[in-house]
Amino acid sequence: MNPKRDELTGAIDSFVDEYGYAYGNRLLIYFAGHGHTAKAGDGRDLGYIIPSDAPLPDKDALNFQRKAVSMDTIQFYARKIQAKHALFVFDSCFSGKLVSRGNVAVPPFIVAQVGLSVRSN
Repeated sequence: MNPKRDELTGAIDSFVDEYGYAYGNRLLIYFAGHGHTAKAGDGRDLGYIIPSDAPLPDKDALNFQRKAVSMDTIQFYARKIQAKHALFVFDSCFSGKLVSRGNVAVPPFIVAQVGLSVRSN
């Protein structure tokens, strides 16, 4: 509950290290909390999940950057995972921007798949 940055990233690291390298595993990483979108140094909108020790971005932008966990960091974790299935779920404000890829189009095979039933009779 209410992890600080080091606790949050440490828990994800430990979970990925223990379960993320076995191909047959199925992983679920769930975060419920606050999110925020800010301009990254390269000008793009970048989503963040906010641990309990991160200050408000409009009050202390520098320490917010140091404490908040960016979607670039989450993508790093996702790339490390070798398991066949991994699902990241974010229940947070600004969650739509957390996974925004800017002007990158959704691949056609994903567009085709989302219209199909996930269960068969």
